[in-house]
Amino acid sequence: MRKPRLSRLVREERGGAFTLTLIALAVVSLLVLPMVSFASTSSISVGKRQQRLLDQYSAGAGVEHAMWRLQYDNTFHPLLIPSASYSQTYNSRSTNVTVKMYPTPTPNPNPTPNANGGGLCVDASVTPVQAPPGVQTTFTITSYLNDCGSSTVHMAGFTDLLPVGFTYVNNSASSTGIAFKQGALIGNPTTSMQDGQQLLTWTYSSPYPGISSGVVAHITVQAIATPPEGGGPYYNQFCVNAQPSSLGTICMGGDAPIYIGWPQYDVSSSAGTSTVHVRAEDQNGQYVIRSWQVP
Repeated sequence: MRKPRLSRLVREERGGAFTLTLIALAVVSLLVLPMVSFASTSSISVGKRQQRLLDQYSAGAGVEHAMWRLQYDNTFHPLLIPSASYSQTYNSRSTNVTVKMYPTPTPNPNPTPNANGGGLCVDASVTPVQAPPGVQTTFTITSYLNDCGSSTVHMAGFTDLLPVGFTYVNNSASSTGIAFKQGALIGNPTTSMQDGQQLLTWTYSSPYPGISSGVVAHITVQAIATPPEGGGPYYNQFCVNAQPSSLGTICMGGDAPIYIGWPQYDVSSSAGTSTVHVRAEDQNGQYVIRSWQVP
């Protein structure tokens, strides 16, 4: 039998090696290309994660700075600036910080007409709106009387039922916008107890004091109290015995809440895609964080 020539065997071996090389390259491509793509994607993902972390750290730094200002910066106190906003730069990121007192109830100087009041509308406000527990505090309660009818409304008297534990401060009653007979003043009320609450009563005889149409009158009293822990909110109830008698007795209740507890503040800090919301509390001059929320 005739043996194949050496050159032919070499050519066949070369063809086989070339085929194996192509197969090896294909296998390597199938393995390497996904790895390269994964590495590239991972690099991008890590970069975005780092950016998010920097945003979070910057927003957190804004909160810490706001807490420092609440504690040590007397010009920044929200009692002087009810809502303060400013910007700082942390980690090369612009960070926007807002601090406001919580809650922030405000009195209504233009009372909404009382559906049962005919031509007289009644509302109220109180300062301070918030007081720490266990600390004796003097509160100023102002009742607003608005003659929202077309003629003068007269009043045979007023009552003010103070919250539980509140005591009237003698000689603190005053008024504006009410015409008393012969230039008299509102004077001190008579005091009594009603279901554990002090009731202040002013009673007048004819000619009754009056409020002219369109006038907003004020009756202000002071009360002192030492609120207990967790004892709020408190409300007082102010009533007017209006004349003519067809107007009846017009009362206001629940519109002047007094919140008992340490003052609290909402702190919001934003940097890039991250925002941090914090509820801070002033515990006798020491500011502590009650809650920390990252949406």
